[in-house]
Order: sequence, then C-alpha cells, then structure tokens
Amino acid sequence: MPSPTEQARVHEDAANRELSEGYLDQAIAEATHAIQLDPNSAQAYVFRAEAYRRLRQLDRSLADVTRAVELDPGLFYAHMHRAVLHEALGMFDPAIADATRAV
Repeated sequence: MPSPTEQARVHEDAANRELSEGYLDQAIAEATHAIQLDPNSAQAYVFRAEAYRRLRQLDRSLADVTRAVELDPGLFYAHMHRAVLHEALGMFDPAIADATRAV
C-alpha cells in the first residue's frame, strides 16, 4: 500500500490536472486531500493557492502560498505567486521583497 506521502503526490498531480483544465473547485478538493495526507507538501499548497487566486479568493490564496513558502523557502515560484498576490492586494513592499527573493 502506498505511503501517505505517495498518496498525497497522486492528489497533487490530480490538482494540477484539474487546474490546467479549469476545474477549480476540483483542484481545491484534490489539493486539500493532498494536504490532509501530507501537511508538509508545499506543492499542494501552491496548487490550492492558484485555484483560490483564479476564484478571486485572494486572502485564502495568500494564506496558502505563504504556508508553501514557510515549508519550502527555496520554492521560487511560490515567492513569485505571493509577490503577485501582494501586489494585487496593494501590499507593494512585501511584493517587491518576494519578487526579489524569487530571483
């Protein structure tokens, strides 16, 4: 039987597919399942954050992408995602800081 971490990867992949097809609620459900199986999965938080962003739920998106950065500070695209969110929320100094960390 696959480990919880391996099962989480399956749900992360499903979340990514759902995102690419525009099924945002399903992407959120798959990413949430992945997070339940592996709470340390930065990638699952990024996928869910992107779905929330597309649904214009910016506060939820920011919370998830911030958690992803906490879990994996080297995940450059999480910093870029967070920079875009900060900018959209009018938080320009944190946006610049995140964009700088990403490069």
